[in-house]
Amino acid sequence: MTIFLNAPHPSSIASLKTQALSALAQFAESASANFPKAGSTSDFELCRAIKDRRTGQILEYKDLKEDSIVRDTLDNWETIYFRFRDSDGEPP
Repeated sequence: MTIFLNAPHPSSIASLKTQALSALAQFAESASANFPKAGSTSDFELCRAIKDRRTGQILEYKDLKEDSIVRDTLDNWETIYFRFRDSDGEPP
């Protein structure tokens, strides 16, 4: 699933998470049974991929801090990823 979010530079990552939750809610009924459910922004984190500069291979995913500002954290058109918490509220 691909979701596009509008993130003006002065926005916070927390506002991006709110937009993402709203987008996820639109697809909740049609999503497969294997797709994680999110009822609030505390059910997931937004992450960015840290890539090897030479190969472009993803080395790790880094959680985005909710109090961070988009302009200080992300590049234009950067891909961000969801990391859903398990049923106990713990990251995978």
